[in-house]
Amino acid sequence: MALAYFLLCSVAGSLAEYIFGFLFHKTLGQKLWVYRKGAVDGYTSLLAIPFWGMAGIIFLAIAKVLDL
Repeated sequence: MALAYFLLCSVAGSLAEYIFGFLFHKTLGQKLWVYRKGAVDGYTSLLAIPFWGMAGIIFLAIAKVLDL
């Protein structure tokens, strides 16, 4: 369960970051962030994927503590 949630959040977070960064760049002509290593078209990084998964696990833990 936790591994599946980690993987889901990793993919969803990275995809959301990519889409948001892409749309912001195309709309306003500026990039919000710059990745130097592992960049995927400059909108997200392969190195950020585990952090999105951990953020999902942390949010899940907080939700369980708060009984949501």
